[in-house]
Amino acid sequence: LGLLLVSQAYVAAGGFASSLTRNQLIAFVIGLVILLVLGLMLPFLIDVTVSGAGAAGEGALAGLMRWIATGYHMERMLTGLVDTSDLAYFAVVSGVFLVLTKAIVESARWR
Repeated sequence: LGLLLVSQAYVAAGGFASSLTRNQLIAFVIGLVILLVLGLMLPFLIDVTVSGAGAAGEGALAGLMRWIATGYHMERMLTGLVDTSDLAYFAVVSGVFLVLTKAIVESARWR
């Protein structure tokens, strides 16, 4: 289930990147950057932010970045915890990218 949901979110992000340009190579690079930020960069930024907080604990910004990162939700699902917040996250990410893709495709039709 977790792999299916991550795949769905990543395909929606790739479709969004593809809708931004007609060039396949540029769409690939944009999609790669989006997925790197969602999958790899945000967990790194979370670690830097939390370690910078010291003993005060995790701040609101670190909590927001942890919620945005797909790795956090996927790790929870890999441990066997299927929580509605994780399911909602993947639905929101997929929905946001699909709505943005629809808006870009419709705006290109009017040009």
